[in-house]
Amino acid sequence: MISRYLDLSTAHVTQKDMDLISFDYDNNPVYSYDYEYGSFVFLPDTKSKIEQIELFCDLIEYGYSKSFVKVVKYAKDLDCTMIRLDCDGDTYVSKLLDTNNW
Repeated sequence: MISRYLDLSTAHVTQKDMDLISFDYDNNPVYSYDYEYGSFVFLPDTKSKIEQIELFCDLIEYGYSKSFVKVVKYAKDLDCTMIRLDCDGDTYVSKLLDTNNW
């Protein structure tokens, strides 16, 4: 299988998001693999808009920020199955994504 991934700076999410990504793998709405400079976030398969909305609600309920939800939505809109959040990743200037200074 060949799939797409979104490569972004960790500045597009909050510090709390990065902490949550690495926490509680059993109940977390997303799966991840951490490495020295960031994380790979694997997105669940959502076939319908309703499933996407349910995912976004689950993320907010779990404690993720609106910034993180925007990143996930952006990735989903681009048909990505994974997001790479890296401290040296690109920071995009976009109305669709937030930029956080932390």
